[in-house]
Amino acid sequence: MERDVLETTGNCRESLSKKLSTHFHCSHSVIKRVLQSKSEFYPIPLILKLLKLSKNRRKFLKKIKENVQYLKVNSASAKPVKAICRLNENLAKILGAFMADGSLSIQIVIAASRLKDLEKMKSKLTKLRIRYSTGYAPSRNQYYINIQANKNNFKSLNKAIHFSRFLVQTHYSIELTDEYKDNVEAFIKWIRDEFNIIPNRFKKRENAWRVSFSNKILARYLITFFEVKPGVKACTAFEPKIIKRSNLKIRKAFARGILMFDGCVTFDKKILFSVRSKDLLNSLGEIWGKDKIEFKKSKNSERREETLFTTAVNKKERLLKYFEENTQKWKLLKWLSGDLTKTPIFQHKASLSLKRILSLLQKIKCCDAIFLKNYFKCGHSIIRTYLKILKDQGKIRLSNRPDYISKYVDENTTVLLKSKFHNLIFKRMREKFKKDKNFAKFSDIHKATISAWRTRKSRMPLYALRKMCKILNIDFNKVSKNTSKTDREIAEII
Repeated sequence: MERDVLETTGNCRESLSKKLSTHFHCSHSVIKRVLQSKSEFYPIPLILKLLKLSKNRRKFLKKIKENVQYLKVNSASAKPVKAICRLNENLAKILGAFMADGSLSIQIVIAASRLKDLEKMKSKLTKLRIRYSTGYAPSRNQYYINIQANKNNFKSLNKAIHFSRFLVQTHYSIELTDEYKDNVEAFIKWIRDEFNIIPNRFKKRENAWRVSFSNKILARYLITFFEVKPGVKACTAFEPKIIKRSNLKIRKAFARGILMFDGCVTFDKKILFSVRSKDLLNSLGEIWGKDKIEFKKSKNSERREETLFTTAVNKKERLLKYFEENTQKWKLLKWLSGDLTKTPIFQHKASLSLKRILSLLQKIKCCDAIFLKNYFKCGHSIIRTYLKILKDQGKIRLSNRPDYISKYVDENTTVLLKSKFHNLIFKRMREKFKKDKNFAKFSDIHKATISAWRTRKSRMPLYALRKMCKILNIDFNKVSKNTSKTDREIAEII
């Protein structure tokens, strides 16, 4: 490209390097060294300037794009970062995770050797209503203005300092927090695989795992290509346009990043996603719709959140694709579906856990959900969810055709008996009381009710069956082992 520029401009290398050094306010020898291919990295402003001077700019621009491998900040301590030219699944996952639980902080420091030199800048910032703080650094003998960039001041701040002659330092920090270590480790791996960047910090703090990257190039990728702005984004998180315009595979990877960090797997094997940002909610709904995932929507006005949740008709294998393999939510979904080789970490109330329910069932052998609800003092739906998990794991039977009925089954449960014992009861009734009306009068049970039981038009409540057995001298334990069907599912230990 240099030869092409020299021919186009009619300059020699010496003359061109002098003109470029004047333009960029830098040393003539630095420019000359770059033009002689003695530098490992080429300044992007210089490349752009040479392209402008070239008559074959498209040809050279294509070659540059094909051959750029690494990017590097102009600092001796900076490490090269892999140059990514194409959007891929890893990048989409990184952006999804960032929109869920990530943050971008940009701190701008404007410095001068004299305090009065900063007065004009302070005045400009005040007019722009940009907050700032001032200070003095004795080690550098410099006065400075410190500004925290956010989505509201970002554009005007860049304009304010663009033509400034002051020393300006910009510090970038990308952070991500999650309660599960393996989720954060997955995020670190995605960034390492794509950019060859390792984190500055990765540790547990306040019951959460935090990772941070202080890297200008990574931050510039987020800002330039994915429209990310610094500051709080709880209500403004979104799916970047470049991802939204991509194929479903890329968009599903973005959804994976979101759900790994901000999604939830419920005990009834559903994925739940709550957020304040309507844009992000609508994007996930659109992705699920295109992927044929059945879901519904709800709204919590008090928390100003909307929620998407999958329905029970979705197959587990399809939902698993929205989580990275061997991370906690992936393990939980597998475990809930009966895969005991996966052991997730999840929180539960001290009074209730699968272990406690299973331990109780091993002692009493058989019971219904009402007994467990009263025993553990919790909701019926929670108990039903735990019982379904134990059933899927092959540890209990959950059926309305139990092998027997114990005293831990609610007395209002209605049952149909097997024909042999059904006939025995009503044969014994006729032998002892001759007619149904005589038994009805004795037992204080309505005659029509007894008739319905006899003809099996309705089931018998356990409390009534127990009473009948006592009156007719029939062993209730034998009867309880010969039920054909109940009106509810009974849990039995296997």
